[in-house]
Amino acid sequence: MKYILTLVCFVLSLNSGSAYAAKDPSGVSEVDKLNVAAALEKISTQVGKKLTAADVRPSPIPGLLEVTVDTNVLYVYGGNFVISGEILDLSKDKKNWSITEQTSRRIRAKLLAALDPKDMIIYAAKKPQIGSVLVFTDIDCTYCHKLQDNIQEYTDLGIELRYVAFPRTGPDTPSYYKAVSVWCSSDPKRDLTLSMHGTDLPKNKCARNPVDKEFELGLKIGVNGTPTLVLENGSKIAGLASPEELAKLIKEQSK
Repeated sequence: MKYILTLVCFVLSLNSGSAYAAKDPSGVSEVDKLNVAAALEKISTQVGKKLTAADVRPSPIPGLLEVTVDTNVLYVYGGNFVISGEILDLSKDKKNWSITEQTSRRIRAKLLAALDPKDMIIYAAKKPQIGSVLVFTDIDCTYCHKLQDNIQEYTDLGIELRYVAFPRTGPDTPSYYKAVSVWCSSDPKRDLTLSMHGTDLPKNKCARNPVDKEFELGLKIGVNGTPTLVLENGSKIAGLASPEELAKLIKEQSK
């Protein structure tokens, strides 16, 4: 068996419609789309939240549709079953065998590409750049301090680090206000380092305050700790990676 599908979460009774309905260029028929909409409507009723398909496309398994809902990936089969879990392609190595993760990476990459670099604190590569990494950081996070203390080691290896704010304690907390003060500073790099080293900065506010937006984005893509690193292809790394480890991962993902 080439594929493994795990974690069946929903079983719904829906009409599957004709298997011979006309399909659009994506390979998805109008009946398929109606079945997906009906399935999501039933789930919405159960969970109390409106779910809408952002994208519907065939999966590698015949008859199984891949459905993107916000940043989540579900699978619909024949209009009768909705499955939440991973499809593993056993013809690939373990690092890349999750078809579901490949879709999740595309979703993350698209969302993060929409961020404005003006809202980031960017440390440019000192040598020819091998890739850029988005870093969700918290000023009160010990491992974020370690990353910041070794920032030159990353940039010396050709890695550009792009910091966005993710105060883990959420809005209206001391960590949140520290982030706002840093991101609204006239010299964010200086004040980020000072704040991470324990300096109490004057409270600062600005009209262009990206902290709320970046925090919400982090929650949306499943950030639940800091630092969280996201590569250009959408791969997510939870926790601190050494400069050498990160450079290796970037090179592997760019192949």
